Amino acid sequence: MLFPLKDQISVWSFKNIRRRFYLNDGVMGGRVSIPVHRVSIIINKQMNRTWRILIEVGFIMFLFYANLLMGEFTRSNGQGKSLLAALQDIFTITNFVIAVIASIVGYVVFEYLRKKL
Repeated sequence: MLFPLKDQISVWSFKNIRRRFYLNDGVMGGRVSIPVHRVSIIINKQMNRTWRILIEVGFIMFLFYANLLMGEFTRSNGQGKSLLAALQDIFTITNFVIAVIASIVGYVVFEYLRKKL
């Protein structure tokens, strides 16, 4: 069973007998053994980071759309507007592109500030 990893130039193969992963470098023919629990820790850290990014970007997008929805019900936007009409006004492709770009920029800025402070 093979597990390709983007960060490695090699291929991971699982050996059931010793319960270890082996990294075959392919160039020199050598291999390095790593215990299974360490590989699972590496994979868990990568998944945790991915989930953290998705949650933070999603939360920034939620705030963006909440702000747009509140803006649809101001006095200048008209009285008697229904929720369905307001939702149709704010969920457009243009607003989605703006939300994605703004949330990625916001995530990068907050990560920079988090590491600096």
